[in-house]
Amino acid sequence: MKNDLPIRLADGAIAVVGSGLAARQLEPYLARLAGARPSDAWVSASIHSYPAWMTALWSRSASDSHQLLTARQSLALWGRVIDDSVVADRLISSRTATRWAAAAWQLLWQWRIDPRDLAATDGDLDFASFLRWARDYRKALDNEGWIDAPLAAAELTTRGQLRDSRDGGVIWTDIAEPTPAQQALYRQLEHDGWTMAEWLPPRVQRSSSRVCLPDSAGELAAAASWAAERQAQAPGQRLALVIPDLTTRADEVQRALEDCLDPNRILLGGTTNRAYFDPNGEPSHVQPPIGAALTALELVSSRGTFGNFSRWLRSPYFSIDPEDECDRSELEKKLRIEVSAQLGFLDAYRAGRLPRQLRDAAPGLATRLSRALKLLDKAPRYATPTRWTRVWQQILAQLGWPAGTHDPSASVIPRWERALNELSLLTPIVGAISMTEALAELEPILEQPLASGPIPLSGISLLERPEDIGPGYDAVWLAGLTDARWPRPAKANPLLPLRLQLDHGMPGSSPRDASERCQRATQRLIDRVPELVVSWPARVNDYRAEPSPLLATIPAVTVKALVSSSTGRLAERMRGTRAREQHEDPGPALEAKEIPGGSSTLSVHARCPLRAFIESRLAARPLEPLARGLSARQRGIVTHRVLELFLRRLPDRTALAAWEQPARDDWTASCVEKALKETFGAAKLALRTLYDLERERLVMLVESLLANDLKRPDFSVACVEERLMAELNGFRLTCRLDRIDELASGGVAIIDYKTGRNATPNDWFRPRLRDTQLPLYAQTIDLDVTATVIAAVQIDGVKFKGIWAQNEEFPGRAVKLPDERDWPAQLEFWRKQLEILIAEYATGDTRLLLDDLDDAKGPFAPLTRITEQLALARGWLDEWSAP
Repeated sequence: MKNDLPIRLADGAIAVVGSGLAARQLEPYLARLAGARPSDAWVSASIHSYPAWMTALWSRSASDSHQLLTARQSLALWGRVIDDSVVADRLISSRTATRWAAAAWQLLWQWRIDPRDLAATDGDLDFASFLRWARDYRKALDNEGWIDAPLAAAELTTRGQLRDSRDGGVIWTDIAEPTPAQQALYRQLEHDGWTMAEWLPPRVQRSSSRVCLPDSAGELAAAASWAAERQAQAPGQRLALVIPDLTTRADEVQRALEDCLDPNRILLGGTTNRAYFDPNGEPSHVQPPIGAALTALELVSSRGTFGNFSRWLRSPYFSIDPEDECDRSELEKKLRIEVSAQLGFLDAYRAGRLPRQLRDAAPGLATRLSRALKLLDKAPRYATPTRWTRVWQQILAQLGWPAGTHDPSASVIPRWERALNELSLLTPIVGAISMTEALAELEPILEQPLASGPIPLSGISLLERPEDIGPGYDAVWLAGLTDARWPRPAKANPLLPLRLQLDHGMPGSSPRDASERCQRATQRLIDRVPELVVSWPARVNDYRAEPSPLLATIPAVTVKALVSSSTGRLAERMRGTRAREQHEDPGPALEAKEIPGGSSTLSVHARCPLRAFIESRLAARPLEPLARGLSARQRGIVTHRVLELFLRRLPDRTALAAWEQPARDDWTASCVEKALKETFGAAKLALRTLYDLERERLVMLVESLLANDLKRPDFSVACVEERLMAELNGFRLTCRLDRIDELASGGVAIIDYKTGRNATPNDWFRPRLRDTQLPLYAQTIDLDVTATVIAAVQIDGVKFKGIWAQNEEFPGRAVKLPDERDWPAQLEFWRKQLEILIAEYATGDTRLLLDDLDDAKGPFAPLTRITEQLALARGWLDEWSAP
């Protein structure tokens, strides 16, 4: 059949398609029909999406002054209606209810059902709530002189006043399943004298095939290889890959395509453009400068946190002074370990030391932040979105945004201003709102994908749904068509009665309806694509998958029939092209005579020499993780401090036993308050609940320690938190002893408080000494050490573990020495083990121990290269060969 669509469009007709994506795909199709090349220019056809055409039709045909709301304005009005309703407090999520209500309203009008003609049964509370919302929504529209798109379409259809002076007519293009409202409008336009026509793409199908791949990753790799081979054979082809969950799999898809289409792009210095195109575009907030702007606005709002401050402080889009980059990073690292990191940013800034700390680290940045906050202080607490956009622009300008961008005017500024303009349109809907509420309205605007330009006449396009495929593609690969995904599961609107949706045949109302719609979509796709490949993974996660039953009539093929060879990733292809080289690069010996970190360094070295080298010699440590409440490190610090303060008087057992309860409680409370004040500082009032919980915990721990000490025979506390220098094997190590007790039986006990969960003396008796702290202390002090004791500080109290000569010296059972050793022999054995560890560390030992790899993993993995080292050690790389 002759394709006369271009001729009719050239004669002045306009094409109306279902969506903006469909309109953008129709343009290159028409250009190819006209024989255009990428470098040619041609007269473009008049193509409109149905929503845009309806808006223009209303503005041209409406006889009254009702203002047509945009989709986002309509959604905001629904949100206002629902938030003001009597059931708002009982909703789990008003935003979800807003989306459901707006979708239900549109669905009813698409099926030409007036909500005023409906009534809810006594038991259908959700539908009854929707009908009340719909009544209030309609009332709000009427009171303000507004109208939304579904109502506008109904008005245009019913009042019969559509007259058009356009001579070329209107062609409904590729609208396969128009809704009842669209059909009624079409008939009304014909009745009013419009020249109306419909057009569907011609049937061009030549071959279709289906193939099964082992998993989703293999399926994506095969599709990318197929597209790369076809493009290499005929560069002028127009191809499409339909990838389910494309938004969430964007990075995976990009990696697979670039491995096949442009492998050199991943190399350092690669500057080639992407060899594929995403017609849907990308959300604005994923652009780093725009994400930075949103971070800055969140920072100065009431919901600003240390996380916002951390990202803002390290962002290159607010400070272009490279001299303070290191200082800002150091400040961020220090602030992580302070309790003020638990506060909201504004509370921490106004009540703590943060302004002074920021001025010391980055004076210019601190000045800009101070001025920005003054602008915010002058702004009203509640303002319209239009006013907030002006305030935000002033704040961002004061902060220097967008510093560091190469060409902000090219895409960043227009996208940002477009989002703010769209937010301003909500002013008549939402009125005066708080800054936090305004940010909540801005976020979904920034999350909406924006088209990034015209679709190329040739190349590879990425789409997410089978229905998205427009006309004019030479070949399409459709991935992920398992029986669980296609046909799509039925998904009725939760606010409308299911019976109502079933009776009117609304989309997704039943499994049968969903199956029939997907079956028709499958056949449309087969008809309009010359070469169609559909695939599915044999396994999804850990479950076996089956192909969609809608693919049963499509011939099955093997992947070898579609892809001639598997190229593999660039790294895989590069491996094996040269013989593997190994270079000995031992760590340098320690020149100084003091081991940084003391016993802690030796303990880490005992488990992972390479990590000890990285931490103590290279000073590389992971950032303190952010967590709610006190971190394990902060809790350990405050616990040690409380116990130090409590025992500062160096009491003996007799004094502790004679201590009257009120005086002892007062002393405990004062020690706890002092330790907590040092930790919390100005954050005490803002974190009062956390403060009180920690105070109760610490009081309980002190009481538990005291109760256990009173179970012991006579002793006296000789010192607490004693610092001294140990010398062993010619090297010095700084030590800090938590507590030393003089025992009535003779000798002294070294006691170390441990707040971790894995505090155990078993590490003292391994062939390789793993916990060096108390064994080192026992070698260091010039006293007769007869006991080494761990005081395990747990949530349920304090428990003693370790070695002591007399069973009754400490509550609990002492650990037995190995059968062949007495106490002097054990001390000597420890000395030899410590000397070995010190010698290894001093000579630059950087091994990884195969029987103890945990310390090499986690945040240290990029430096220890544990995965690669393990593969080499176990011979995996020698056995594996690249395809």
